[in-house]
Amino acid sequence: MLAKSKAMPKLPDTGSALARKEGAVEMMSVKSAPAESGKAASFKKIKAELAADPVITTPGNPGDLRVWIGDPDLKAKFPGGMTTASAVIVTSLEPRTVRVTPNAPAFNVTPESTCSKFDPAGTTVPFKLVPKLEQAGKYRVGAGVWLYDSIDCTGVPNPKEAPDLQVQVVVKILPPDLFKSLRDAISKFWKELLGLVVAFLLYLARDFLKKVFGFEDKSS
Repeated sequence: MLAKSKAMPKLPDTGSALARKEGAVEMMSVKSAPAESGKAASFKKIKAELAADPVITTPGNPGDLRVWIGDPDLKAKFPGGMTTASAVIVTSLEPRTVRVTPNAPAFNVTPESTCSKFDPAGTTVPFKLVPKLEQAGKYRVGAGVWLYDSIDCTGVPNPKEAPDLQVQVVVKILPPDLFKSLRDAISKFWKELLGLVVAFLLYLARDFLKKVFGFEDKSS
């Protein structure tokens, strides 16, 4: 007779255990998803707008450069005729101050940089542009904008990279002879006008001056 075969030992069900472990990891991942999405929702958008005079004449008055920072649903109010550019800044902080630094290599800019209090309704920062060289042409004018949660623009800005805000400005050179002729003509006009005013006043005061200096007609 054949001997009875021994019963094989029962192996542990590793497949089921592994499936249960993977299922647990999946559930943990699903549970952690809302926390990540909640963190992303804390980011906010800030709009930055730049405006500059499209044409600057030299010699002449300095050109205007203005940078506005505020709520993206609002629009900056710049003087008519200025050329503009805008960008949206995404930040994870509640900004308290904003630093604006112009980038205009062809110009002397005043001031060179500013730190201003941030206002969601709009913060406008003005600058003046004076061409460095008396050379006509087209030049790029821009500005960097950095947001801070400090009261004096210290610490690390968020984001670290400034948006690309640039416009094109045309510099026109007024011929020196024409400028000098215009200045001389204005000076001559005011001198002649002043002479006429003085002569008219003396004419009106002639009787009074006669009495003061004893020039009255004594024959009468």
